[in-house]
Amino acid sequence: MFGLSQHSMFAQNWNFNWGGIGSGSSTETNSIFNFNFNNIDFSNLSGANFNININLGTNTNFGNFDFSNININNCCVEQPFEDISFGYDIGAALAASALIQEARDRDLNQWFDRQHTVLKEEIERQLGQSFSDYNDARNTYFKFHERIGIHGNHIPIENKYNTRRLDEENKRSISVRNLKLLRLRENELRTGNINNSSYGNFSYNGTSLDQVQSLSQLQSLWRNEYSTFSNVQLRYHNDYYTYLKIRSIGYITNYNDPLVVSLFNKQLANYNRYDRWKQLDLMQAYLNKIRPPLALPSGYISPKLYATPQYLENYAISHKGGGRSVFDSYYNMYGPFYQIWLAREDRQEARSQVNRYIRLRKNELNNLLNEVSLEDLIEQQLEENPFLLLDIDCNQIEKWQTLAQHTAPQSVQDKINNLPSSITNDFEIQALSDASGTAVNMDYFSVNITDLPDDPNTNEPFTADGFLDFLRLNFNDFVEDTSFDPYCEDVQPSICEQETDLWNSDNPLGAIIYIDIPFDDGVVVCSEYTNSYWYFMTMNAPFAGNHPVSGTRQFGYEQGLDGSYNFFVRGVDRVDSNIIENVAYFRGLGNPFFGSDALWEGFQTKIDTFVNNNGGSSSKNTPVTNRPDWNKVEQVLNGELPISELGCN
Repeated sequence: MFGLSQHSMFAQNWNFNWGGIGSGSSTETNSIFNFNFNNIDFSNLSGANFNININLGTNTNFGNFDFSNININNCCVEQPFEDISFGYDIGAALAASALIQEARDRDLNQWFDRQHTVLKEEIERQLGQSFSDYNDARNTYFKFHERIGIHGNHIPIENKYNTRRLDEENKRSISVRNLKLLRLRENELRTGNINNSSYGNFSYNGTSLDQVQSLSQLQSLWRNEYSTFSNVQLRYHNDYYTYLKIRSIGYITNYNDPLVVSLFNKQLANYNRYDRWKQLDLMQAYLNKIRPPLALPSGYISPKLYATPQYLENYAISHKGGGRSVFDSYYNMYGPFYQIWLAREDRQEARSQVNRYIRLRKNELNNLLNEVSLEDLIEQQLEENPFLLLDIDCNQIEKWQTLAQHTAPQSVQDKINNLPSSITNDFEIQALSDASGTAVNMDYFSVNITDLPDDPNTNEPFTADGFLDFLRLNFNDFVEDTSFDPYCEDVQPSICEQETDLWNSDNPLGAIIYIDIPFDDGVVVCSEYTNSYWYFMTMNAPFAGNHPVSGTRQFGYEQGLDGSYNFFVRGVDRVDSNIIENVAYFRGLGNPFFGSDALWEGFQTKIDTFVNNNGGSSSKNTPVTNRPDWNKVEQVLNGELPISELGCN
């Protein structure tokens, strides 16, 4: 407060200085005072609340009162106002946004400048490194933000292309094997072997090769299959290199990587769309970790992530290596490649360049064909139909096929899926197609009963249903060196009682049975049950691991036209692993199923003995065992025997 009217020096002429803030003068003329405040600069009055109050009393003539060129910029320190804080959630981001809006409304410029330091320090804390200024920190944080997106969002795309390229690799393998079959038949036809094909039991798309009897017919089949192969090979090439690129993206750590830089540029462009206050608001939202799909409510600025799965997929496609596949239509005759050379040179040179790629296609296919052996062809035929190569002409083949195609009902699948697992093993059915053994076993062991035995409990003759149920409930009395018992391993407290009660009930569907087998235990599940038969499917299970074979076995009876009954065990299975199979070959002197044969031959004997000792009449039927003779297969591979020699032992 400066009251001039009360100042003792007011009645004279004075020159005065106000502490370096400028100068002024007063002149008394007939009680009229002229005040000049020229070029007064208040910018150095840091921390001041400055008021000028001129009190001249009454009857005062202000005359020439001049406040020209007074600089009051930055003259005053703003009132204290809290800084942005970080709670790393939506609540903290909304609070910070409200704070920024209030500061903007009050035009707190000094506060605004200070927040850049606050943001820089928070970025340094989150990233664990120092920066020269706010802009440097902000730019690095944008790159960090996008790199997190890259590392997370590349995974589903990598999985997608890995699945696709593996699927296409499998389709390519099948197509190449088909072309190999056709090439083998072509060689026979060109040498005049029309009616005595060594590959007659092989089929191509359901057509037996021995039915292909002309080169024109074969060439038609070849063109169709070659078209399939070309399309698959093209897709495989593109998806394989896309997979490699998207996989490499997941390992990016360098902020100067072209992908990171392109994503950063998008972030910076988005940031620069806004004025300085909204930029401040956007940055605090990033640092409060509001990241997609998390977003602030409508009306607020939310951070963006440009490293989306779709962006990364498109980037990988456009930046993949490997060039064009030689099977790309780009290289077809009269296609774009041809047109380029036609424009450069002439028609002859254009055709020559395209023919060069046609030769490359043939070379690529021939290399793949040369990798296919007859063993591969046999394996493929077994996968498509495990019985095709065996060419068994017997009454059991259709029943074995029924077993081979059997799947557990959904109720059994659901039960197995809901059982607890252990550290090393889950409950899971082992399908025939999942086994690794090369030998396919199909067996049938039976006892013909003309007179059913008496029930030891009633001394009355069994019915066929009753005797089968007796065998089931007293199974261990009819096998040697192996036991079949309800699953009682310690995976959950009630499982032993549960499985025991189920197996001993009138309908044991879904009962799980633990088999104590010499050298390698196994587990099976009752996957189908009727009064005249039941099925066991092999399983992987805790405390037992994989069953040594994979497949399905049937226990039941069949009545013949003469009224007699055949009580039997029938199975279709394959050794679960090649290692086990090789050990079994060694121990079984060339028969990997010697243990199984011994078990079910003993089963035959014990049923026969029981029947004849309990008032019945029976005899054992000769066991039927059909499985590939791999010695003969080896001779077929060498061209020494025709494929039709593969059959029943």
